Amino acid sequence: MRAFLVALMLISMSGCTAKHRPAIWIDETKDVTYAKAACEVAAVARPCTQTPETIAFNVERDFRSAFLQNPTCRGVSFTDESDISKWAIDFKPAIENGEVNYAQTEWRVVNAGSDGVVSGNLKDLSSATTNICTVVKQQGSKGR
Repeated sequence: MRAFLVALMLISMSGCTAKHRPAIWIDETKDVTYAKAACEVAAVARPCTQTPETIAFNVERDFRSAFLQNPTCRGVSFTDESDISKWAIDFKPAIENGEVNYAQTEWRVVNAGSDGVVSGNLKDLSSATTNICTVVKQQGSKGR
């Protein structure tokens, strides 16, 4: 019985130190807000060819696709809920001739539990996802 209690205690203690899988939350509301603003500015020269909601959805879809294909992102997941213990990402689309210009579209990843912010552009989705996943994995759930 004593051996059983010791084993149970060791198992429960090891669960406390298990590393949590880092997760990213895509801030869809902010993405639509940024797309609306970009379309308003672009409308002076040429209106957006898609709705801001569609623009935000397509940018997010393309990011998720590149993320899923990138081996650096193994071990990082998406979450559907905002949480201070997670990373949040948003996209600020740039519009040129009514279409999204990925080279100028910005991404920003924020560690909601700290001052950690990393940003870049989506010119090369593979490089962008590598940078994002590298930062998220290095920081993991530390200090949140």
